Amino acid sequence: MPVKSVHVIPSAGLLVLADDTTLCAYGQKGLVWETDRIAWSELVIEDVSPTKIRCRTYDIRSEEDLVFEVDVQDGLCHGEIDVI
Repeated sequence: MPVKSVHVIPSAGLLVLADDTTLCAYGQKGLVWETDRIAWSELVIEDVSPTKIRCRTYDIRSEEDLVFEVDVQDGLCHGEIDVI
């Protein structure tokens, strides 16, 4: 999938890329982390801080927007959609 958004987190030394379903982060030495699929589609980064990335996506099962966070250091998600 094509990259939909790019965010720089200078304090963490990371460049975060988002497509419609995943995030990944690159540092000076290459790929630091990549999430599993964390959205059905239309993943949107709403806010980026030195410690977390707040995301939003549409949950097709509940027919509601879902907001969740991704940890900047390790890419772990908190509150993401169960897409398996």
